[in-house]
Amino acid sequence: KPELVESLVLQKNEIGRLAQLIKSFFVQQVELEKEVGHRKEIQAKQEKLNAILRIWGRCNFAMATRASEAEMLNRVCNIVVDLGKYKAAWVGEVTWRGARASVKPVAKAGNDEGYVDLVSRELNNNADRASCLVGRCLRTRDVSACRGIDSSDPACDKWEREAGQRGIRAGACFPMVHQGEVFAVFAILSEGAADLDADERKVLAEVFENLGAGILLARSEEARREAERKAASLSEQLMRTQKLEAVGRLAGGIAHDFNNLLLVIMGNLELCLAEKGRIPNRSELAEAMDACRQASDLTRQLLSLGRRRASVTEPVDINDEINTALDLAKGSLKEDVKVKLDLDGNVGPVLGDPVQVRQIFTNLVINAAEAMPDGGTFTLATESVCVEADFTPEAVPGDYVLITVADTGQGMDDEVMGHAFEPFFTTKKAGTGLGLALVNSIVAQHGGFVRASSIRGSGTTFRIFLPIADVLPGGESDIASMDVLRAGHSETVLLVEDRDMCRLLTRTMLGSLGYKVLDAGNPKDAVARAKEYSGKIDVVLTDVVMSGMSGPELVDALHEAGIDAKVVYMSGYADGALAEHGISGARVGMLQKPFMLAQLAQIMREAILKG
Repeated sequence: KPELVESLVLQKNEIGRLAQLIKSFFVQQVELEKEVGHRKEIQAKQEKLNAILRIWGRCNFAMATRASEAEMLNRVCNIVVDLGKYKAAWVGEVTWRGARASVKPVAKAGNDEGYVDLVSRELNNNADRASCLVGRCLRTRDVSACRGIDSSDPACDKWEREAGQRGIRAGACFPMVHQGEVFAVFAILSEGAADLDADERKVLAEVFENLGAGILLARSEEARREAERKAASLSEQLMRTQKLEAVGRLAGGIAHDFNNLLLVIMGNLELCLAEKGRIPNRSELAEAMDACRQASDLTRQLLSLGRRRASVTEPVDINDEINTALDLAKGSLKEDVKVKLDLDGNVGPVLGDPVQVRQIFTNLVINAAEAMPDGGTFTLATESVCVEADFTPEAVPGDYVLITVADTGQGMDDEVMGHAFEPFFTTKKAGTGLGLALVNSIVAQHGGFVRASSIRGSGTTFRIFLPIADVLPGGESDIASMDVLRAGHSETVLLVEDRDMCRLLTRTMLGSLGYKVLDAGNPKDAVARAKEYSGKIDVVLTDVVMSGMSGPELVDALHEAGIDAKVVYMSGYADGALAEHGISGARVGMLQKPFMLAQLAQIMREAILKG
């Protein structure tokens, strides 16, 4: 033992010399142990730094091969814990609201024993004020560290006490800064009290500075990809819109010409049916008139392709339109689809366009058929309901018809349901994405609203609310009841129509109503005839789209000539034609071709009586 040797060193004999030799051996042994310990410390430190360099390389690889930011951050946390032999590591996203900061953990690895969750609650809204490593890191915008944590020390902070109780003896927090502001932090927790020394932190700081640049790059690339996706989506929508516009213009032109022909056919049929006495083949003529009305409905559908549909407001029986829509779409329903109808015969009518209303149910029937490829049950029900003021902010309180349309098909998940009514959104390979968007648009135009619910694999239910009108559905016009709509004192009408057949028929119809008619086949002749006429012109009835001069331009020319008359426009196009010519439809009467005698009589009297 060294203490025994020390007492023998002073002896002047062989024992003393031997004791000195042994003492020298003990001194050399202590020095050697110190050298070995120092070398081990250097080796351990070198191994730690080598591990951090491997962390750097692996993190760079994780950033280069990232699938997403979240996946990259989780990989980096695992790399730091596995290669650095740390207890845990986590990444926090920093959100600044003025001078206040919040830190939300977005990735984590290792076994922190609930410490990160505890800290995250403390870092909500006041992270910049916290006394822990993260708070100091946010305030200084620099690395903060603590080594040799002792939970038994009464002077330690709360966070140190909580950390020490979980076996955490050292920790460090590294800021990721962009434009002078910390946008994320990387925290490391270690069981080694001597871990995370200055050299170790210096290298790790460079690793996480590089990680911060990788995060910003990932976000930049994701933003670029999102912008490219939106641009591609907008480009596709534009192409679809342009195609629809082209089809709409073509359909509008065809519908315009067809409406002119229908006007002649329907007008002459009506005049024949209005004759008193026995009319040969009256039933056949009535059937022809019904066919013309159906053809007129088809032209409205053509016009709707380009959003050029005419505005029609009349009482509509919902139950009738549901039955008609089922008849039109029955070819879409397979034999193994069971249709259940529960229509309340006492529901009131809605005020609107019957063709549009029918389109609602036609689209929903077709959608339901596609959602039930293996069969199922399709239900249509109507009932009267009262909507209160607090039911939904978009609804006017009052009485509504509730139409429930349900199927037992494939259904939709929440994500798809959230986009179901968006134009051009579709999950079908060959779909246009306009079906439900058109349904929602039509319902909104009629003052109603739609509620939808769906469960993936269990079907979809649409609840459509349409306001009940204060009128009753009318039957066909009764010619004999139009006496009150006839001309009061043989008023004079200037009729301008460039289609000979339409002009001759309209002239006959006006004459049968008791009007004196001046007619012209083009705007130039109309101005000349008006100037030559010595009497008063009460109403100008003119087509909107004509060669050489439009209807509104003709009216301006007549005003310049000193002719101040009421104006009624007529057109085989839709109500949008007026807007295209700079005239508000609210200021003038608009007669949509093909029109019936009763419609002509009513709009003429309204124009004459209008102040």
